[in-house]
Amino acid sequence: MPYRYRCHACATESNLCSWPAHARAVRREHRRIAHGGMRPAAGDRIVHAVPSVRGPAWTIGILLALIVLKELTGIEPADIARWAGIL
Repeated sequence: MPYRYRCHACATESNLCSWPAHARAVRREHRRIAHGGMRPAAGDRIVHAVPSVRGPAWTIGILLALIVLKELTGIEPADIARWAGIL
């Protein structure tokens, strides 16, 4: 599960971190640079980031498009891959 560091004092957040230890390192670095190594008065947190649904949505959309294309035209996905130079 991805993690993200959020600083409420600066209203900033980090990029996604794969591991909690990486998010803690980002927190330490941010505190060192922006807050003199101290915890901000407004607080900061490391939170679980909700994964984006765009990846699975794109995959499902492409698969549905390939199925519709095959049903309407009879062109197989392997044929498209060969034409595109993938296979």
